Amino acid sequence: MADSQKVAVTKNGKTYYLNANNTAVFGHYLFADGKTYHKYLDCYKLWSEEYQTNFTGWQAISKKEIKEMHLRYCKFCQNREDDETQSTHYEFLPTDAAEKKPVPKWLKIFLFVALALLLIVVIGVHFLPDPSEDETTTSTPTAANQVVAVSDNSEQKPVVDFHLYDQARDIPVIDTETSERKGTYSLIKTDSALVTDELLVDWYENHVSLPGRGFSLIVFVDKDEKEGIYALSGMIAKNVHLESDPDDPYLYDVDFDDAVYYSVIDGNLVEQPFTITD
Repeated sequence: MADSQKVAVTKNGKTYYLNANNTAVFGHYLFADGKTYHKYLDCYKLWSEEYQTNFTGWQAISKKEIKEMHLRYCKFCQNREDDETQSTHYEFLPTDAAEKKPVPKWLKIFLFVALALLLIVVIGVHFLPDPSEDETTTSTPTAANQVVAVSDNSEQKPVVDFHLYDQARDIPVIDTETSERKGTYSLIKTDSALVTDELLVDWYENHVSLPGRGFSLIVFVDKDEKEGIYALSGMIAKNVHLESDPDDPYLYDVDFDDAVYYSVIDGNLVEQPFTITD
């Protein structure tokens, strides 16, 4: 039987000991035996004495494995998830270095070409003549993104006011077994080149972490909607892999095997540290 404070979770042959009290494993579900899968690490405490005695730990599994094994969701976990007075804490499983996928050759070529084009544009802009030299008066801008001319001695700076969450849509979350609406999630579809760390921090602080919001998802359209960023209050996961449902363009299976996790601390992205126990 597992320890009352820590419980063993096995992933890819490695065992991690995680806090069991009212805690779930981010990006994974749990399996022990039988025909059910679980969310909460301490669910085994609700089992009969016989099952508790034989329980030695969990196996971390994905949504894909749940479908392949034809498992049903544990009633104890479902009841706790439906209880709005319960707050769930998340533990993280690290990604093994062996699981990291090499950067594909086509992506290296794309980045090289993009960098070369950017360099050409920067050089071209640098050698363009300054139109202000031929002007004797300043003009008043008519749009927020125009250059503001204050005086002859002032620096010209563009007015920038862009937020990722301006593109966000609230998408209903439907229980596939009962067809009941379980809430909503926030979806943004955009190009990966537009998603900088500064904009991610802005997105997290002013959108993801708002009270009552569920999870949020950024889908990269330039990656065929197969890669993106997942976030909820307390964390951001980069490098997640996505698989869209052929019957619903707004329903995605999220794979966290290659994910890198971050927290926002003092306005900065800070990678989550992990402790691995073999």
